[in-house]
This record gives sequence, structure tokens and C-alpha cells, in this order.
Amino acid sequence: QRNAVVTNHDMDWKRLWRTDYWGLEMFDPNTWTHKSFRPLVVLTFRWNYWYHGFNSAGFHITNVAMHAGASAQLGFFAYTVLRLPALWSALLAALFAAHPVHSESICYVVGRADIICTQVLMLAIQVYGPCASAAGCGALQGWLRLAVTVLLILVAGLCKETGFTFFGLLVGWEALCLTR
Repeated sequence: QRNAVVTNHDMDWKRLWRTDYWGLEMFDPNTWTHKSFRPLVVLTFRWNYWYHGFNSAGFHITNVAMHAGASAQLGFFAYTVLRLPALWSALLAALFAAHPVHSESICYVVGRADIICTQVLMLAIQVYGPCASAAGCGALQGWLRLAVTVLLILVAGLCKETGFTFFGLLVGWEALCLTR
């Protein structure tokens, strides 16, 4: 059975929000589902389907491009937030790109959830990072950055459930900043 949200000609927005990753009804008591709720990733599958149909090459090329983007984003994160030298940041990005642990995220189409969640969480860190630094930021800028960060964490959670755990990491980051 194909996921109707991905393959149907008309977009059913209500169905997107009530079905799991595999297109199964989450709230139907007669249907078993593991309740992986990843609507934003399903939307990217829909876009791939529009462009490539069921030709898997398009899905894999998209995953490779997204992984390359995540690797570059990690290098930028290392340079701007962690303040590593440019060479070390580039090395970190290259190791991330080539590390075998990421092969499933690239080779398997469903691994896209990991890639998108990673990208959005790194963006959240980059948005919030200046407020957690020793220099800090103003009250208005701090609240604005916090609001954007919370929104990005919610987006990451809608890509993969583990994205929601970053709320705890954000609290831990703040606790460590208070002990400075």
C-alpha cells in the first residue's frame, strides 16, 4: 500500500496530520501503527515523487545533497559557534560527511528524517548560540532567538521524534552557562 499523502494528485492536509510516516491512520483502533509522526519528511517525499515518480535515483540524490548540506552546516557551526579554526572546522565537516555511521541516512530513503532533523537542530543551535556565549545578547534579542529556537526544535521534532529531546539539551546548555 502506498502512502496516499505522497502519491495522490491532490494534497490532503488533514490526512498528513493524522497518519504516520508510512501513511497508516494513527488514531484508528483497528489499525496497528508504530506512530512515527514525521509529516515534514513525508512532504519532502511528496516533492520527490512529483519530480521523479518512483524512480529511486531522485530520492537518493536528494538524500546525498541534503547530507552534503548537513556536513557543510556542521563545518559552519564549528567555525561560528564552537570557534574552531577554519581548517579544523573543514576537517570536522569532511569526517562527518565520510563517516560510515551516516551511510544508512544516505542509502535508505527513509533515512532522510535523520538528515533533516540534524539540519534543523544545527540551525537552532546557530540561532541560539550567541545568547549562550559569554558576551550574551540583549533581552529582546534573547527572547526572539529563544522563540525562533523553540520553533526550530518543534520543526525538528516533526521531522523525527528525537528532535524533541533537544529541549532538554537546551536546558542543560543554559545550566552550564549559569555555572560559568
